[in-house]
Amino acid sequence: MPSPFSLGTSPKLPVMPATQYIPEQGKYGLRNKEGPLNNDHLCPDTDVTRPVVLFVYQPIEGLIQRHRDLHWSLGWEVSNKGFRLIHIQTHNDVRDPQPIPRYVYWGAQTKTAGNATRMAQKFLIGNLSLQQRQQIESIAQTVEWNCQNWIDVLLRKLVEHGVITSAAWAEAMAGARGAYRDRLAD
Repeated sequence: MPSPFSLGTSPKLPVMPATQYIPEQGKYGLRNKEGPLNNDHLCPDTDVTRPVVLFVYQPIEGLIQRHRDLHWSLGWEVSNKGFRLIHIQTHNDVRDPQPIPRYVYWGAQTKTAGNATRMAQKFLIGNLSLQQRQQIESIAQTVEWNCQNWIDVLLRKLVEHGVITSAAWAEAMAGARGAYRDRLAD
């Protein structure tokens, strides 16, 4: 799996202002609203309880300087060593209308685990049933925000809906906010 960032041909990802929100979870105006390929058919999410984790991806040398720039996602391992990931991605296709780049939520996607996912710090959200994981995917479709804030809002909604506990939210958020503190500025 490539890096959780879609960098296109640009060697550096410009910092986007936190106030730059685009309707349809970033898909508004895009030529292709389907998004990246999804491996659901190869790695289905089966009806067993699975640990759901908050991933905090490692800083990318020369690209990520501040703690707030780290990429976060929610996910869980599914069959055939695939991972079901829920996260905002950076879309950087110059053929699409401005703003370029932009944050986009393509929906939950199943991918094989690459180095970025294997090396990410992981914080347990809970051991959740298939029904609870599907509820996460459904609630994620209602969140409009950017990366870390988007995950935080999603997790808060999961607490409100009784999918996870507030203690699990607090513990995961505390760990994620402290991830890589020794290597990055606030």
